[in-house]
Amino acid sequence: MDLSGKMNKKIVLLLTLAIILFYLFKTTTFFTEPVETNNSVTTPDSFSNPPLLLDKKVTPENSNNAPSLTEASETAQAQEYIVSCPEFDFSESEEQRAETERKFDEFNQYLKASEKPMEKLAYYLFENEKDTGVAFDKLYQFNQENPNNKLAYDQLLKLCFNENNIDKCDDDLFNRAQLADKENGTFWLNIAALKLKKNDIDGVFDALHEIEKAANMDEYFFELADFYEQTSRDILDLSYKQRLVAGIGYAAAKPWFISEIMSWCHDNNTNDQQVAQACLTLGTNLEQKSKQLLSKSLGIALQKNYFEAKDNQQALAELEKKLKKIERRFQDKQFEKIDRLIMHDDDLAKLWISSALTYGEENGIKYVVEEAIWRSRDPNYNPCPILPE
Repeated sequence: MDLSGKMNKKIVLLLTLAIILFYLFKTTTFFTEPVETNNSVTTPDSFSNPPLLLDKKVTPENSNNAPSLTEASETAQAQEYIVSCPEFDFSESEEQRAETERKFDEFNQYLKASEKPMEKLAYYLFENEKDTGVAFDKLYQFNQENPNNKLAYDQLLKLCFNENNIDKCDDDLFNRAQLADKENGTFWLNIAALKLKKNDIDGVFDALHEIEKAANMDEYFFELADFYEQTSRDILDLSYKQRLVAGIGYAAAKPWFISEIMSWCHDNNTNDQQVAQACLTLGTNLEQKSKQLLSKSLGIALQKNYFEAKDNQQALAELEKKLKKIERRFQDKQFEKIDRLIMHDDDLAKLWISSALTYGEENGIKYVVEEAIWRSRDPNYNPCPILPE
Protein backbone atom coordinates (compact mmCIF):
# COMPACT_ATOMS: atom_id res chain seq x y z
CA MET A 1 0.00 0.00 0.00
CA ASP A 2 1.46 3.34 -1.04
CA LEU A 3 0.60 5.93 1.58
CA SER A 4 3.17 8.67 1.12
CA GLY A 5 6.28 6.47 0.95
CA LYS A 6 8.81 8.27 3.11
CA MET A 7 6.38 8.94 5.95
CA ASN A 8 5.27 5.32 5.97
CA LYS A 9 8.89 4.25 6.50
CA LYS A 10 9.22 6.78 9.31
CA ILE A 11 6.04 5.49 10.97
CA VAL A 12 7.15 1.87 10.77
CA LEU A 13 10.57 2.87 12.08
CA LEU A 14 9.07 4.64 15.11
CA LEU A 15 6.90 1.67 16.04
CA THR A 16 9.69 -0.81 15.46
CA LEU A 17 12.12 1.31 17.47
CA ALA A 18 9.75 1.46 20.44
CA ILE A 19 9.33 -2.32 20.45
CA ILE A 20 13.06 -2.95 20.00
CA LEU A 21 13.86 -0.54 22.84
CA PHE A 22 11.58 -2.51 25.15
CA TYR A 23 13.15 -5.87 24.43
CA LEU A 24 16.64 -4.34 24.39
CA PHE A 25 16.22 -2.72 27.80
CA LYS A 26 14.51 -5.83 29.17
CA THR A 27 17.77 -7.74 28.64
CA THR A 28 20.28 -5.10 29.70
CA THR A 29 21.59 -3.58 32.90
CA PHE A 30 18.88 -0.97 32.60
CA PHE A 31 16.91 -3.58 34.53
CA THR A 32 19.57 -4.28 37.16
CA GLU A 33 21.35 -2.05 39.64
CA PRO A 34 20.94 1.75 39.38
CA VAL A 35 23.78 3.47 37.56
CA GLU A 36 25.95 5.84 39.60
CA THR A 37 25.31 9.43 38.62
CA ASN A 38 27.16 12.71 39.03
CA ASN A 39 24.64 13.93 41.59
CA SER A 40 21.13 13.31 42.80
CA VAL A 41 18.49 14.99 40.65
CA THR A 42 17.61 18.41 42.02
CA THR A 43 13.96 18.70 42.99
CA PRO A 44 11.84 21.61 41.76
CA ASP A 45 11.69 23.16 45.24
CA SER A 46 15.44 23.73 45.21
CA PHE A 47 15.52 25.66 41.94
CA SER A 48 15.65 29.43 42.00
CA ASN A 49 13.11 29.95 39.20
CA PRO A 50 9.72 28.28 38.64
CA PRO A 51 9.52 25.72 35.83
CA LEU A 52 8.31 27.12 32.53
CA LEU A 53 5.61 24.47 32.38
CA LEU A 54 3.83 25.91 35.41
CA ASP A 55 3.64 29.32 33.75
CA LYS A 56 1.23 27.88 31.17
CA LYS A 57 -1.67 27.72 33.64
CA VAL A 58 -3.15 24.77 31.74
CA THR A 59 -5.51 22.40 33.54
CA PRO A 60 -6.98 19.04 32.52
CA GLU A 61 -10.31 20.75 31.96
CA ASN A 62 -8.94 22.81 29.07
CA SER A 63 -6.32 20.33 27.91
CA ASN A 64 -7.74 20.17 24.38
CA ASN A 65 -6.90 23.87 24.11
CA ALA A 66 -3.44 23.57 25.60
CA PRO A 67 -1.24 26.45 24.43
CA SER A 68 1.29 25.52 21.79
CA LEU A 69 4.60 27.20 21.12
CA THR A 70 4.82 29.56 18.18
CA GLU A 71 7.40 28.90 15.46
CA ALA A 72 9.46 31.77 16.85
CA SER A 73 9.43 30.37 20.39
CA GLU A 74 10.23 26.88 19.07
CA THR A 75 13.25 28.34 17.27
CA ALA A 76 14.35 30.08 20.48
CA GLN A 77 13.80 26.84 22.40
CA ALA A 78 16.05 24.96 19.98
CA GLN A 79 18.91 27.32 20.83
CA GLU A 80 18.64 26.88 24.61
CA TYR A 81 21.14 24.80 26.57
CA ILE A 82 20.09 21.33 27.75
CA VAL A 83 22.36 19.01 29.71
CA SER A 84 23.56 16.33 27.30
CA CYS A 85 24.17 12.83 28.68
CA PRO A 86 26.75 10.69 26.87
CA GLU A 87 25.82 7.34 25.39
CA PHE A 88 26.00 4.61 28.00
CA ASP A 89 26.78 0.91 27.53
CA PHE A 90 23.90 -1.05 29.07
CA SER A 91 25.31 -4.51 28.35
CA GLU A 92 25.05 -7.06 31.16
CA SER A 93 26.10 -10.55 32.08
CA GLU A 94 24.09 -13.73 31.49
CA GLU A 95 23.48 -13.96 35.25
CA GLN A 96 22.04 -10.44 35.38
CA ARG A 97 19.86 -11.12 32.36
CA ALA A 98 18.53 -14.30 33.95
CA GLU A 99 17.76 -12.42 37.16
CA THR A 100 15.81 -9.81 35.21
CA GLU A 101 13.75 -12.49 33.47
CA ARG A 102 13.05 -14.14 36.82
CA LYS A 103 11.65 -10.89 38.20
CA PHE A 104 9.32 -10.45 35.23
CA ASP A 105 8.16 -14.06 35.44
CA GLU A 106 7.44 -13.74 39.16
CA PHE A 107 5.50 -10.53 38.56
CA ASN A 108 3.39 -12.18 35.85
CA GLN A 109 2.66 -15.16 38.10
CA TYR A 110 1.67 -12.76 40.88
CA LEU A 111 -0.81 -11.02 38.53
CA LYS A 112 -2.23 -14.37 37.42
CA ALA A 113 -2.99 -15.40 41.01
CA SER A 114 -4.24 -12.02 42.19
CA GLU A 115 -7.89 -11.42 43.08
CA LYS A 116 -7.56 -7.62 42.96
CA PRO A 117 -9.57 -6.26 39.98
CA MET A 118 -6.89 -3.99 38.54
CA GLU A 119 -4.19 -6.63 38.87
CA LYS A 120 -6.46 -9.19 37.19
CA LEU A 121 -7.02 -6.66 34.42
CA ALA A 122 -3.26 -6.11 34.07
CA TYR A 123 -2.69 -9.84 33.55
CA TYR A 124 -5.02 -9.96 30.54
CA LEU A 125 -4.28 -6.44 29.35
CA PHE A 126 -0.61 -7.22 28.85
CA GLU A 127 -1.37 -10.48 27.05
CA ASN A 128 0.08 -12.96 29.50
CA GLU A 129 -2.80 -15.29 28.56
CA LYS A 130 -1.80 -16.77 25.21
CA ASP A 131 -5.21 -18.35 24.53
CA THR A 132 -7.11 -15.41 23.01
CA GLY A 133 -10.43 -17.16 23.54
CA VAL A 134 -9.79 -17.48 27.27
CA ALA A 135 -8.50 -13.89 27.43
CA PHE A 136 -11.67 -12.64 25.70
CA ASP A 137 -13.99 -14.54 28.06
CA LYS A 138 -12.10 -13.36 31.14
CA LEU A 139 -12.10 -9.72 30.02
CA TYR A 140 -15.77 -9.95 29.08
CA GLN A 141 -16.50 -11.18 32.61
CA PHE A 142 -14.29 -8.44 34.05
CA ASN A 143 -16.35 -5.82 32.21
CA GLN A 144 -19.55 -7.29 33.62
CA GLU A 145 -18.16 -6.92 37.13
CA ASN A 146 -16.30 -3.63 36.53
CA PRO A 147 -18.33 -1.70 33.92
CA ASN A 148 -17.00 1.21 31.88
CA ASN A 149 -13.29 0.45 32.15
CA LYS A 150 -11.96 1.94 28.93
CA LEU A 151 -8.69 -0.02 28.87
CA ALA A 152 -10.53 -3.31 29.32
CA TYR A 153 -12.97 -2.54 26.50
CA ASP A 154 -10.15 -1.37 24.25
CA GLN A 155 -8.38 -4.71 24.74
CA LEU A 156 -11.65 -6.61 24.29
CA LEU A 157 -12.21 -5.00 20.89
CA LYS A 158 -8.69 -5.92 19.86
CA LEU A 159 -9.36 -9.55 20.84
CA CYS A 160 -12.50 -9.44 18.66
CA PHE A 161 -10.27 -9.55 15.58
CA ASN A 162 -9.24 -13.11 16.42
CA GLU A 163 -11.23 -15.63 14.39
CA ASN A 164 -12.20 -17.51 17.56
CA ASN A 165 -13.78 -14.38 19.04
CA ILE A 166 -15.27 -12.37 16.19
CA ASP A 167 -18.69 -14.05 16.36
CA LYS A 168 -18.92 -13.08 20.05
CA CYS A 169 -18.61 -9.41 19.13
CA ASP A 170 -21.98 -7.84 18.35
CA ASP A 171 -23.57 -4.39 18.37
CA ASP A 172 -24.41 -4.71 22.06
CA LEU A 173 -20.72 -5.11 22.89
CA PHE A 174 -19.76 -2.29 20.53
CA ASN A 175 -22.24 0.10 22.14
CA ARG A 176 -21.08 -0.74 25.66
CA ALA A 177 -17.46 -0.34 24.59
CA GLN A 178 -17.84 3.16 23.24
CA LEU A 179 -19.81 4.19 26.35
CA ALA A 180 -16.65 3.52 28.37
CA ASP A 181 -15.12 6.63 26.78
CA LYS A 182 -17.75 8.57 24.83
CA GLU A 183 -15.31 11.26 23.76
CA ASN A 184 -12.80 8.85 22.16
CA GLY A 185 -13.36 8.25 18.44
CA THR A 186 -10.76 5.47 18.36
CA PHE A 187 -13.37 3.07 19.75
CA TRP A 188 -15.46 3.75 16.64
CA LEU A 189 -12.40 3.34 14.41
CA ASN A 190 -11.83 -0.15 15.85
CA ILE A 191 -15.53 -0.91 15.45
CA ALA A 192 -15.33 0.23 11.80
CA ALA A 193 -12.43 -2.17 11.24
CA LEU A 194 -14.41 -5.01 12.83
CA LYS A 195 -17.44 -4.19 10.67
CA LEU A 196 -15.16 -4.32 7.64
CA LYS A 197 -13.85 -7.72 8.72
CA LYS A 198 -17.48 -8.88 8.91
CA ASN A 199 -18.10 -7.37 5.45
CA ASP A 200 -20.74 -5.03 6.90
CA ILE A 201 -19.98 -2.01 4.72
CA ASP A 202 -22.99 -0.01 5.90
CA GLY A 203 -21.74 -0.61 9.44
CA VAL A 204 -18.31 0.71 8.44
CA PHE A 205 -19.81 3.98 7.20
CA ASP A 206 -21.96 4.31 10.32
CA ALA A 207 -18.95 3.82 12.62
CA LEU A 208 -16.80 6.28 10.67
CA HIS A 209 -19.62 8.81 10.87
CA GLU A 210 -19.66 8.48 14.68
CA ILE A 211 -15.99 9.52 14.79
CA GLU A 212 -17.01 12.99 13.62
CA LYS A 213 -18.92 13.47 16.89
CA ALA A 214 -15.96 12.51 19.11
CA ALA A 215 -13.86 15.12 20.88
CA ASN A 216 -10.57 13.25 20.54
CA MET A 217 -8.89 10.09 19.27
CA ASP A 218 -6.64 8.19 21.64
CA GLU A 219 -5.09 4.71 21.35
CA TYR A 220 -4.29 4.83 25.10
CA PHE A 221 -0.56 4.44 24.44
CA PHE A 222 0.47 6.56 27.43
CA GLU A 223 -2.41 5.26 29.58
CA LEU A 224 -1.18 1.69 29.03
CA ALA A 225 2.43 2.57 29.80
CA ASP A 226 1.39 4.43 32.94
CA PHE A 227 -1.00 1.64 34.01
CA TYR A 228 1.79 -0.94 33.78
CA GLU A 229 4.13 1.24 35.84
CA GLN A 230 1.49 1.87 38.50
CA THR A 231 0.37 -1.76 38.67
CA SER A 232 3.95 -3.01 39.02
CA ARG A 233 4.87 -0.40 41.65
CA ASP A 234 5.81 -2.00 45.00
CA ILE A 235 5.57 -5.47 43.40
CA LEU A 236 8.11 -5.63 40.59
CA ASP A 237 11.56 -5.10 42.09
CA LEU A 238 12.78 -2.63 39.47
CA SER A 239 13.16 1.15 39.36
CA TYR A 240 10.52 3.60 38.10
CA LYS A 241 12.16 4.11 34.73
CA GLN A 242 12.70 0.38 34.27
CA ARG A 243 9.02 -0.32 34.85
CA LEU A 244 8.06 2.60 32.63
CA VAL A 245 10.18 1.32 29.74
CA ALA A 246 8.52 -2.09 30.14
CA GLY A 247 5.10 -0.40 30.00
CA ILE A 248 6.11 1.56 26.90
CA GLY A 249 7.21 -1.67 25.25
CA TYR A 250 3.91 -3.38 25.97
CA ALA A 251 1.95 -0.35 24.73
CA ALA A 252 4.01 -0.17 21.51
CA ALA A 253 3.51 -3.87 20.85
CA LYS A 254 -0.30 -3.64 21.01
CA PRO A 255 -1.97 -4.53 17.69
CA TRP A 256 -3.54 -1.62 15.87
CA PHE A 257 -6.17 -2.41 13.27
CA ILE A 258 -6.34 0.90 11.45
CA SER A 259 -4.33 -0.79 8.67
CA GLU A 260 -7.47 -2.64 7.54
CA ILE A 261 -9.35 0.64 7.14
CA MET A 262 -6.41 2.31 5.43
CA SER A 263 -6.12 -0.55 2.94
CA TRP A 264 -9.85 -0.30 2.25
CA CYS A 265 -9.50 3.46 1.73
CA HIS A 266 -6.54 3.02 -0.60
CA ASP A 267 -8.14 0.27 -2.69
CA ASN A 268 -11.40 2.17 -3.20
CA ASN A 269 -10.11 5.73 -3.39
CA THR A 270 -10.57 6.15 -7.15
CA ASN A 271 -13.60 3.96 -7.87
CA ASP A 272 -15.99 4.75 -5.00
CA GLN A 273 -16.67 8.38 -4.17
CA GLN A 274 -18.54 7.52 -0.96
CA VAL A 275 -15.52 5.61 0.36
CA ALA A 276 -13.15 8.33 -0.79
CA GLN A 277 -15.11 11.06 1.00
CA ALA A 278 -15.47 8.99 4.20
CA CYS A 279 -11.73 8.30 4.23
CA LEU A 280 -10.89 11.96 3.65
CA THR A 281 -13.07 12.88 6.64
CA LEU A 282 -11.42 10.14 8.72
CA GLY A 283 -8.00 11.50 7.78
CA THR A 284 -8.99 15.00 8.87
CA ASN A 285 -10.35 13.68 12.16
CA LEU A 286 -7.18 11.69 12.84
CA GLU A 287 -4.98 14.69 12.12
CA GLN A 288 -7.00 17.15 14.20
CA LYS A 289 -8.17 15.00 17.11
CA SER A 290 -5.43 12.42 17.72
CA LYS A 291 -3.35 12.63 20.87
CA GLN A 292 -0.50 10.64 19.30
CA LEU A 293 1.77 11.99 16.55
CA LEU A 294 1.74 8.66 14.73
CA SER A 295 -2.05 8.84 14.36
CA LYS A 296 -1.82 12.42 13.14
CA SER A 297 0.68 11.26 10.52
CA LEU A 298 -1.64 8.50 9.35
CA GLY A 299 -4.48 11.01 9.11
CA ILE A 300 -2.36 13.24 6.89
CA ALA A 301 -1.41 10.20 4.79
CA LEU A 302 -5.09 9.41 4.25
CA GLN A 303 -5.72 12.98 3.10
CA LYS A 304 -2.75 12.81 0.75
CA ASN A 305 -4.14 9.61 -0.70
CA TYR A 306 -7.38 11.44 -1.54
CA PHE A 307 -5.77 14.56 -3.03
CA GLU A 308 -3.27 12.55 -5.06
CA ALA A 309 -6.20 10.91 -6.82
CA LYS A 310 -7.61 14.40 -7.47
CA ASP A 311 -4.18 15.75 -8.51
CA ASN A 312 -4.68 18.68 -6.14
CA GLN A 313 -1.10 19.93 -5.87
CA GLN A 314 -1.90 22.85 -3.58
CA ALA A 315 -3.55 20.61 -0.97
CA LEU A 316 -0.70 18.10 -1.27
CA ALA A 317 1.89 20.81 -0.67
CA GLU A 318 0.11 21.94 2.52
CA LEU A 319 -0.12 18.37 3.80
CA GLU A 320 3.56 17.80 3.07
CA LYS A 321 4.40 20.81 5.25
CA LYS A 322 2.44 19.25 8.11
CA LEU A 323 4.28 15.95 7.73
CA LYS A 324 7.64 17.73 7.69
CA LYS A 325 6.72 19.51 10.92
CA ILE A 326 6.05 16.16 12.63
CA GLU A 327 9.27 14.71 11.22
CA ARG A 328 11.24 17.68 12.55
CA ARG A 329 9.89 17.02 16.03
CA PHE A 330 11.64 13.63 16.07
CA GLN A 331 14.79 14.86 14.33
CA ASP A 332 15.21 17.80 16.71
CA LYS A 333 18.61 17.81 18.44
CA GLN A 334 16.94 18.95 21.65
CA PHE A 335 14.61 15.94 21.45
CA GLU A 336 17.64 13.65 21.14
CA LYS A 337 19.05 15.14 24.35
CA ILE A 338 15.70 14.70 26.10
CA ASP A 339 15.56 11.07 24.99
CA ARG A 340 18.78 10.36 26.92
CA LEU A 341 18.06 12.69 29.81
CA ILE A 342 14.71 11.03 30.56
CA MET A 343 16.54 7.75 31.14
CA HIS A 344 18.39 9.27 34.10
CA ASP A 345 15.91 11.81 35.54
CA ASP A 346 12.76 10.22 36.98
CA ASP A 347 11.06 13.57 37.51
CA LEU A 348 11.50 14.44 33.85
CA ALA A 349 10.19 11.03 32.79
CA LYS A 350 7.13 11.47 35.02
CA LEU A 351 6.52 14.93 33.55
CA TRP A 352 6.70 13.48 30.04
CA ILE A 353 4.07 10.85 30.85
CA SER A 354 1.75 13.21 32.74
CA SER A 355 2.01 15.93 30.07
CA ALA A 356 1.33 13.46 27.26
CA LEU A 357 -1.66 12.05 29.16
CA THR A 358 -3.15 15.50 29.75
CA TYR A 359 -2.16 17.49 26.68
CA GLY A 360 -1.29 14.89 24.03
CA GLU A 361 2.07 13.68 22.75
CA GLU A 362 3.08 16.76 20.77
CA ASN A 363 2.52 19.27 23.58
CA GLY A 364 3.96 16.75 26.03
CA ILE A 365 7.25 16.78 24.13
CA LYS A 366 7.29 20.58 24.03
CA TYR A 367 6.69 20.88 27.75
CA VAL A 368 9.40 18.35 28.62
CA VAL A 369 11.89 20.26 26.47
CA GLU A 370 10.93 23.45 28.32
CA GLU A 371 11.36 21.73 31.69
CA ALA A 372 14.76 20.33 30.67
CA ILE A 373 15.89 23.81 29.59
CA TRP A 374 14.79 25.21 32.96
CA ARG A 375 16.51 22.44 34.94
CA SER A 376 19.69 22.80 32.89
CA ARG A 377 20.02 26.41 34.02
CA ASP A 378 20.96 25.10 37.46
CA PRO A 379 24.74 24.44 37.46
CA ASN A 380 24.22 21.60 39.95
CA TYR A 381 21.81 19.71 37.71
CA ASN A 382 23.47 16.69 36.11
CA PRO A 383 21.68 13.34 36.39
CA CYS A 384 23.92 11.71 33.77
CA PRO A 385 25.73 8.48 34.72
CA ILE A 386 29.41 8.54 35.60
CA LEU A 387 31.21 6.72 32.82
CA PRO A 388 33.99 4.31 33.84
CA GLU A 389 37.44 5.55 33.00
